[in-house]
Amino acid sequence: MKKVEYYLKEDRLKKVTKDSGKARSLLERSRKRMESLKEKGVNESYAFQSLENAYESIRESIESLMALKGFKSRDHVATIAWAAENLDLSEGDINKLHKFRKLRNASRYEAEEITPKQAQETIDFGEQFIKNIHELVENKID
Repeated sequence: MKKVEYYLKEDRLKKVTKDSGKARSLLERSRKRMESLKEKGVNESYAFQSLENAYESIRESIESLMALKGFKSRDHVATIAWAAENLDLSEGDINKLHKFRKLRNASRYEAEEITPKQAQETIDFGEQFIKNIHELVENKID
């Protein structure tokens, strides 16, 4: 995976003014999206929607921390690269983030079917991941 510096040079990541208001809003949006997923559960009919929303919730939580630290991403790969470098993620977690990104893109842009198992895996990973990021963001905002 390329380093954050590469994405900054390519203008896929930008340094911006730190924005705790945006961080707080993204954090809340991420929370609400995940809560809604947990309430609905996952089934065959809307597994694609569950996976897409779980991935978006994960991404929003990362972008929340990015806003707090003064970064803005222009694409999902750059967002994951930033998270990998700034959150001390394991190789396994980085691989999962890319896997979920690819599944989301396949679902959204290629209309590929998503199984309930794939959706649930994304939700399960997302719940813990988001909880960890929320703690980081809340500690820095308060």
